[in-house]
Amino acid sequence: MKFFASLAVLATVVASAFADTIELGYPVDGSGLLPGHNVTVQVVQPQPYEPCLQVGIALAVNGCIREVCPDPSQQMGAVLYSGPWEPVQQADGGIYQNFSVSIPMFLGGAGSGIFSLTHVCLIGTGPEPMIEYRNATVKFHN
Repeated sequence: MKFFASLAVLATVVASAFADTIELGYPVDGSGLLPGHNVTVQVVQPQPYEPCLQVGIALAVNGCIREVCPDPSQQMGAVLYSGPWEPVQQADGGIYQNFSVSIPMFLGGAGSGIFSLTHVCLIGTGPEPMIEYRNATVKFHN
C-alpha cells in the first residue's frame, strides 16, 4: 500500500514538472481589443524540450459582469479558434504560432473581459491527457 502512495506522489511531481508547456504571448493582461476587428493572438512554447504530444488548443473570449469574469475552465465564452497547435522556431529565437481571430461585436458593451487559451496534450508513456488554461484580462474598446 505504501508503494502505491509513493507512486502517486511521484506521478504528481512528474506531472507538475510538465505543467508549463504553453503560454499566451498576446493578448496580455490589460490589452485592449476592438469588437468587430481582427487581433493576432500569439501562443508561445517556453521550453521546446517538454515531451508533450500535441492534441490542440482553443482560443476564446468572454465578457465580465461588474469586473467579475467567469472561470475559463468552466465557461469559455465565444470560441474564436479550436484546432491544431504547431509552434515553430522563429527568426527571433522564439517558438510560437500566431493566430488571427475576430473579436465578436456583441462584446462591445462588456467593458472588460477574459481571453483564454485552453491547451490539451498527452504526456508520459501511458499517455495521460493534460489540460492547461492560460488567460488574460482584457478591455473592450468601442
